[in-house]
Amino acid sequence: MSSIPAFMRERKFEACEYSILIYTSGCGSVLASDSCIEFVTPVSVNFPKEFVLRENRIFCKTKIEGCHRKLRIVKIERISGSCNAYAVLKRLIPSVFDVRFIRKANLQSYLYSNRDLIMRSSTRILGKEVVGQISLWNRINWHHGQDPGASSPGEVRDTSSDILISDYW
Repeated sequence: MSSIPAFMRERKFEACEYSILIYTSGCGSVLASDSCIEFVTPVSVNFPKEFVLRENRIFCKTKIEGCHRKLRIVKIERISGSCNAYAVLKRLIPSVFDVRFIRKANLQSYLYSNRDLIMRSSTRILGKEVVGQISLWNRINWHHGQDPGASSPGEVRDTSSDILISDYW
């Protein structure tokens, strides 16, 4: 493993079944993958087709968009034989290893960033009354922890770090 630069942060996940170290760079609440992740492990790990493992590097085909905090190194120090290493990584770092989570987050981000166009088109096609009845604005305005009535349809702001993974971090 290459030497760890000073700008990286270390995080250790430890349980009876495993001990995993990760190194990240950047800032933000959501962890994403960069072009590749250095992967150090004594065990063989079977990744799904969305990941390519070459020598000691993982290349991720599916990534969360718009995140500035990047996972650089994953080091599995120990893992028991009864554990599936990929399942453990998926549970610990879903924003990098859980493909379903990543796709849902990207869809939510896309809907939120295009919410004004969606609202205008829906109002033009369905009418203002129908759009109001189905509470379309509240469904699109998915910002974590925000009161749905607090924002107006004309409000536009950056939401790249709005997906908070408080259950995992």
